[in-house]
Amino acid sequence: MAPRLRRISLAVLVTALLFFPSASRAATLEEQIRESTRQANWTRVLELLVVLRNQQADVYIQGDYDYLTGRALASLGRVDEALPRFERFTQSPPSRLAVPARLAAAQLRLQKGEGRRAMELLFPLLERQDGAVLRKAARLVLNELELRPDPEVHGLLATVRKRLATRERRRLDAVEVDILERSGQGLKAEEKRLSLWRENRRDDAAALLLARQLAGKRIEDVSLETLDELVATARSQRDFELAERLAHERLGRTASLSEPWPRLTALFELGRLNAARGHFQESEVAYRKILAEEKAHARKAGTKGDTTAGTPGFYARVRFNLAAILEREGQIEEAIKEFRAVESVKESTSGLAAIQRARIEIRRGNLDRAESILKEPLVLRQPGRIESLVHLLVRRSEASDAKGAARVLLILETMAKRRQLPEPWKSELPLWRGRVAEAGGQLGAAFASYEGLLVDSPYSAAGEVIRTRVALFPQKVRERLALERIQEGRALMGSARGLDAARKRFTAAAILGYPQARDLLRDVYANSPAYAPLLVAPEFPDGELPGLCGDAAACQLMLFGLLAEADPLVRDARDLSSIGGCILASRIAEVADAGTSALEASEALLRRVPRGFYRPLLPAGILRAMAPRPFETAVSATARELGVPGELIYAVMRQESRFDREAVSPAAARGLMQLTIPTAVEAAVDLSDPAPAYADLYDPLKSIRLGAQTLKKLLDRFKGDMAPAAAAYNAGPGQTLLWCEGASFPLETLLASINYAETRTYVRHVVANWLLYRSAGSASPR
Repeated sequence: MAPRLRRISLAVLVTALLFFPSASRAATLEEQIRESTRQANWTRVLELLVVLRNQQADVYIQGDYDYLTGRALASLGRVDEALPRFERFTQSPPSRLAVPARLAAAQLRLQKGEGRRAMELLFPLLERQDGAVLRKAARLVLNELELRPDPEVHGLLATVRKRLATRERRRLDAVEVDILERSGQGLKAEEKRLSLWRENRRDDAAALLLARQLAGKRIEDVSLETLDELVATARSQRDFELAERLAHERLGRTASLSEPWPRLTALFELGRLNAARGHFQESEVAYRKILAEEKAHARKAGTKGDTTAGTPGFYARVRFNLAAILEREGQIEEAIKEFRAVESVKESTSGLAAIQRARIEIRRGNLDRAESILKEPLVLRQPGRIESLVHLLVRRSEASDAKGAARVLLILETMAKRRQLPEPWKSELPLWRGRVAEAGGQLGAAFASYEGLLVDSPYSAAGEVIRTRVALFPQKVRERLALERIQEGRALMGSARGLDAARKRFTAAAILGYPQARDLLRDVYANSPAYAPLLVAPEFPDGELPGLCGDAAACQLMLFGLLAEADPLVRDARDLSSIGGCILASRIAEVADAGTSALEASEALLRRVPRGFYRPLLPAGILRAMAPRPFETAVSATARELGVPGELIYAVMRQESRFDREAVSPAAARGLMQLTIPTAVEAAVDLSDPAPAYADLYDPLKSIRLGAQTLKKLLDRFKGDMAPAAAAYNAGPGQTLLWCEGASFPLETLLASINYAETRTYVRHVVANWLLYRSAGSASPR
């Protein structure tokens, strides 16, 4: 720009500012307020709000900025000044911010000990039929009751008990135990406590009761009956250190009893706890002590399958656990000896022992011996046999033993024909057929087997294995295969019936790396009613999202930058009846850190996208909506700090908690990254952070940071390979090493060998999530 023109432009700008100062300055001021709110700089927020109110009273009033003033005052501890501001929004006529104002004012009233007034504010929300706002209100009260039990507040919340979810009902009952004890009704409190523990030892109610039962007490003063319950609850809560201390006390108490059975049971449970903590030598000692008394203390089983202390089934369980410990310690011959001893007993664990022995032989390369074991009558219907067969097939294929691999495949094919091959092996059978053909050097036949699975489920774990294997084919072979598919696809384009067949051919060629196939595939999509609408899906710029959220209060809170407060309102206001509605709902929920809502919208959108859709042809808006990234600020900062890929953090978080910060699992794992206390404490030690309590695991920032550190450690252990790191996150690194020890392709071997049903599903989902976030990487959100 010429100097003279630059001077003229500057003059025009100065003139505009002089003549229109109010609007320009107000806009700038509002942006500063939003930025300070996002940074939680509440002193600065308050200062700016005073300026806005003095200079632009109409903007302050119309924008409901008095609510934000209340939030700033409350955050600075000026509760008495904040309360009237919030409660003004709850009065008639109702304001658009009435719901968040009720929640905010009630929380402050509870903290002041004004429970009845707080409940009056919350009852309109607690009397709703369902939804995130109801859950938010209930949890707000329960959080306060667990800190400061109040009989009146408890009684008022109990009046809407039927509207609460099971988890909240149990928390309410746990508070009642404390209230009963404080009122001198100890026997009734004990009865209710035991009832709650026996119903579910793993949830928050059980954790709260466990902590309160031990608060200020010596373990020596606890009765033996209560001690049994405490050990079981601590173990279920995965607080193995506490469980072990309690178990030692219980073992000491049982030593003086006349009958040996309680002592043997206590010693066996102590051995299991030692193993759970990785104290394998101590565990081995405990098991060997029990077996040393086998002849002296034996009794007949009362019923079939009886494994109570002293029965043959009990000692078989002890030997099985001892063998598993010896295997972990690398004492393989000793482990095999113990597994054989279990097999000879012909108890319920005998078949499992044979399976374990076969798996050891597979890892040692004794494939003929393993195959022989897997054909024995003892194991034909045992859990784990299918995984062992597929693992054997992989190892024979890796050794280029096509004939041996074909023999194993025949067993699987026969099971499939007899409808004895369940999922996921039934759907993944084409992968293993292809592996056998590939082992025999028949690459064309291998790809023909791979192709259907690759085209129909390209973004599954099996599809990823196939892509990895096909990428290793010689370039000329891949070119020939791609050209053949393109020619076949062109020939099929002439008829409507052939359009879908052409799509499959072009998809295969596109995955093989042919750009020409992408163009042909786009033409097919444009002429298909199931695919064409996806190519023209709407885009929603980030700046427009806060004004499109479907709830006036949620939109205003998002504009303020109060995302956590907008969360429940966003969840309750969405429309998933169209592609555009799903995209919008996912993106808005993502911005508001309403993780569960974002995921539900994402899944609704995924159901509208055919599984075999070639993702590079999807618009960026759809990719972003299918792979929402709530808590993006925390994830990005943690990924940079620890060097863990953000895509992997999201892949794990999506599977672990469905982005629900309040999630709790049957294994007593909590929060976004579903951490147990031992895992979280270990990660905190690595990071030099304070040891977390169970309630800390619901904090999104702490959960993401501790979970990412756990992933980092696993990635380091497995040389950066995502698949075994994911398996180890779920099942532990020791077990994962046994599954994929010596594998050329860890993901392939894991799909074959995982014999834990939960981990089998988990790894497949995490890999699919990872592929989804990797596909959306170029369309990264804000």
